[in-house]
Amino acid sequence: MKKLLFSVVCLAVALGAAAQGEATKDGQNLDAKPKKVKVTPYGFVRNYFTYDSRETYTVVGDEYNMIPFDEKWNGTPEACRQAGVERMDMNAVPHTTFQALTTRFGLKLEGPDVLGASTSGKVEADFGGFGTTNTVLRLRLAFVKLTWSNNQGLRQELLAGQYWHPLSGDIMPEVLGMASGAPFRPHSRTPQLSYTLTTGNWGMTAAALYQLQYMYNGPQYNNGVWSSTASTDYAKQGLVPEVFLGVQYQGDHLYAQLGSTCQSLKPRTVGYKTVTIDGVQSTMAVPVKERLTSFTPTLYVQYTDGLFAAKCRALLAQNTSHVNQLNGYGVTDVLADGSWQYAPLKAAIGYLNLAYGHTYDLYNFGTKTAVRHLIFMKGGENFTGLNSVWRVAPSLSYNVKHFNMGLEYEWLETASLLNLFIAGAVDASVAMSFNEYYQFLQTGLIERDENLVFRFREHGYNIQEDGLYMTREEYDRNPERARKFARASQKGWEWVAHHPEEALQIVMKQVRSNHEATNPTLQRLMLQEILDLMECYESGEREYLLREDMFNQAVGLMLRGGIIRQEHSIKELLP
Repeated sequence: MKKLLFSVVCLAVALGAAAQGEATKDGQNLDAKPKKVKVTPYGFVRNYFTYDSRETYTVVGDEYNMIPFDEKWNGTPEACRQAGVERMDMNAVPHTTFQALTTRFGLKLEGPDVLGASTSGKVEADFGGFGTTNTVLRLRLAFVKLTWSNNQGLRQELLAGQYWHPLSGDIMPEVLGMASGAPFRPHSRTPQLSYTLTTGNWGMTAAALYQLQYMYNGPQYNNGVWSSTASTDYAKQGLVPEVFLGVQYQGDHLYAQLGSTCQSLKPRTVGYKTVTIDGVQSTMAVPVKERLTSFTPTLYVQYTDGLFAAKCRALLAQNTSHVNQLNGYGVTDVLADGSWQYAPLKAAIGYLNLAYGHTYDLYNFGTKTAVRHLIFMKGGENFTGLNSVWRVAPSLSYNVKHFNMGLEYEWLETASLLNLFIAGAVDASVAMSFNEYYQFLQTGLIERDENLVFRFREHGYNIQEDGLYMTREEYDRNPERARKFARASQKGWEWVAHHPEEALQIVMKQVRSNHEATNPTLQRLMLQEILDLMECYESGEREYLLREDMFNQAVGLMLRGGIIRQEHSIKELLP
């Protein structure tokens, strides 16, 4: 296999070459000693003491605070009352940490002129790396920069190596927390090749960006199950780097930048589909051609005047998990060839930072195309129905020479669709009558009032929902087994309808053995609702067959909604 390797000449090479021989100009010796390399060490010791009022999604030894976990109740108010136990949110557990993982050291480098440009660079590290422990040495920055400038105010910079992502920038909000405003402020240092041109007050930046520590989330296949994980593979498979283009203005007091990223990744190169070979059904890996392209425009504005500073950044973010934001993408359709179609999650994200106070805000827009399958996002397994996040973080610090001491208070709050309804922020919310509806009731903040519940079946949308299906190939191989299974399922549900408490005991035995967070009261309510839903709305009888009129109505709704592209007949599902 042939490999084509492109290399950028690093500062160390340039400096090493400059230390040999004599400097020349136009092929003539200048008899001057070559410029020496200047190396300036720097660093600091930093200790963080943190107190969290509840379990939160954090990284780097709990110092990098992102977002609090969902509420996780041990039972409904009624269940806890009957059991005689205190009702508790099991994630409302405070904890403290005291660590020095982000103690930092580095080297600033200045070298001789190369190709008419001054040379500089930086190597920087701390102990917040990723590994089996949180004390792994981590490369933060490692870059070489060539700078050309003239007397007419034209300045050009070419940077190669690991540096701040353009969405992050090296201008931080004035906060004490290690997260530096994340997940509201994009946060990433990434391998890149960037070029900046400045003339007068105006400039432009172009960058090609790759990934190392900060990565996209995407699909991972393990033992027949797809899950979300962070990996550089999705960017590598895409072959093209993420691209940033921006323009900026620098005045005496005002700095502003407007730009956008474009990223194109391949979530998978291998898919899986069910096939039948020699009468045996199995799962086979198949090649797939998938790609997801997204854009994230951003505006950054900074104003300084004496001791006062105001900083503001806004993004219309798409799939920005690689810059430590609660964002990503989802699967919108599963095609017959085993490939998936995707859509990026969209969010309006921003922060406003003042010298004596801090406010951040994020609003999750979701996606333009409905995500009907998996979602791949940073920390997504910890949150359900996340709709918005906001944080207020006032801080006070004391500085004297090389010593800094500060205190910061973060008020971080999330709002799910459930919370928005309970808080009165929305007037109506869609809920499964045997699931989320009872979660509303569990809060104890709303009363059960059927006058405020609008059931779809009462408004012309009486459609069967969950059912058990099998492939035609499996049915043709063993039709009698299929019929026996259908009869056994019907008999089982009939037994449950006549023996609900015995059925509940069987379920709760499984719940306890698997340590599920539920209780008999909730399961009893859910069972009764499911049994009611199994009865025909018109006749009151339980039906165990797919009805053609309901099938046709569902097909019509999905056609109008763009979920399917062609009509289907119920005969396609019948023996």
